[in-house]
Amino acid sequence: MNQLNGYVASSAQPTGTLPSNDYRFICQIPQLEMTNNEALKTSDQNPFSGQ
Repeated sequence: MNQLNGYVASSAQPTGTLPSNDYRFICQIPQLEMTNNEALKTSDQNPFSGQ
């Protein structure tokens, strides 16, 4: 939670935002799924790995 933009933990009602194109919002396809699923190609993997 501390990584959200504008998040203040000491606030009475803490809120924060996460832009829709933020790398933290985009999930990777698990490697085991990529290995076992013949319908998936390397190009199907999401491009962001965390930064």
